[in-house]
Parts: sequence; C-alpha cells; structure tokens
Amino acid sequence: MIVGSDGVNSVVARKSGIRTRWGSDISLCLETEVELDDALIAECVEAGTLEFYFRGPGMFPKRGRLSVGLGGPISQMRGSRKMFMSFVKAISLQKKINLTDRITRINSNLIPLGGVNRKIHDERVILTGDAAGFVDPFLAEGLYYAIKSGEIAAYIAALAVENNNFSREFLAGYVTKCDDAFGSDLKAARRFAKFAYGNIDRSLKILRSDKQMFLKYLETVRGDMTYADFNKWCVLRSPVTFLKLISG
Repeated sequence: MIVGSDGVNSVVARKSGIRTRWGSDISLCLETEVELDDALIAECVEAGTLEFYFRGPGMFPKRGRLSVGLGGPISQMRGSRKMFMSFVKAISLQKKINLTDRITRINSNLIPLGGVNRKIHDERVILTGDAAGFVDPFLAEGLYYAIKSGEIAAYIAALAVENNNFSREFLAGYVTKCDDAFGSDLKAARRFAKFAYGNIDRSLKILRSDKQMFLKYLETVRGDMTYADFNKWCVLRSPVTFLKLISG
C-alpha cells in the first residue's frame, strides 16, 4: 500500500484517482525570505513577535533573515505578486528599511484550507497532511495535523499488513481515527474562520475591547485550546456579544 505524504500537489492523490483537482476552498500563499543582520531584524520586528495583518500578509523574524508572506483565497488573489510587492514597499516605509531591493525570489504555494468532508483514502492508499487537506482554515497551519495524521496512517498501515487487508473498507478506519483525533476541531475552526473573516472589523473590535477573550484567543493560536473549546468559552463568556458578532 501507499501512504501519500507528498503535499498539496500530491501525485499519489492524482494517480490513484482520489483527487484530480482541488475545489474552491484552496488558498494561495506568496512568501519570501529577506536576509538581514539580527540588529536590523530587531528594528523591524520586536523579539519574539510575529506580525499579522488581517487584510494582508504577515512577517516572521528568524535568525539572519525575515520571512514575509501574503495569503488568501485563490479567488481573491488575482494580481497577487503586485499585492505582495505593494505590501513590502509599505512595510519598508513603515520600518525605514529597504526590504524591496533585498528580495531575490518569491515562492508561491497552494494551501488546502478546510480539512473536512474530503476523500482521503481508497483501496491500498491513504493520504496525510496537506495531501489530505488537513490544514487549519483560520491560520493555514498544518504541521500538527500532518504529524498526527502521519501517526494514525502508520498505525492503520501496520494493521492492514498484519491482517493482510488493504481494502477500501478496512482502510476507512484511518478516516474514522482522524475524525476522532481532530475532525471536530477542524470543523469548529472552519466555522470560526467563516464568521471572523466575514466580519473582520467587528471581530478585531471585540478582541481589542475584551482582554480576557483576546488572551483565550492567543491560547487557541498557540494550540493550548481547541477551536471548539474557544467557541464554547466565548458563548459562555459573553453570549450577547458572540451572537451579535455572528448575526452582524
């Protein structure tokens, strides 16, 4: 059997017929790494801080370089390179450091947001990580889901070998275990992302005005709290505010 862990452009998914193309819930991300000395990086971004811009890209400081990225639904990413360079120019002015002339290469990648209700297995084939579309639909983070689905895939593959059973029905146990491990959280994250990005001004206003809610949100971003628990906490914390946010 084959475990397809070959990313968003999975050859295994395509050749096996599990998936020939992604649907509309796919996003595009552009990214570059600007080489800077640590002193300049410290001037750009405070130590230990990641900068997110909810209507644009984000910046991630690393040792000796700065990662700058832009992402969004592919339907909204026409002219993405121009959008990306406009952001870099704006940041250069804001930070008073010329980042534009330091860019040597811009990388682009597809990100399969959503992670639910997709075919991820067939006879003798299992897909994991980005190949399966296991990506947080709010933050577009997929490392945890890649590792977890890989562990589950290894367990199911061992069982298949032990039982000499590689049928579609037997390997459906992989789908069940993934759903039990993180399916409900991906669904909750999808609901959260849908109304948060659909009401971005209102969402940010609430987070600014409610420090305790903001701190709970940070716990969710760090992975210390699931989206399902965060949504539940918000309802219990301030049901009227939460309902206003959803209803607009």
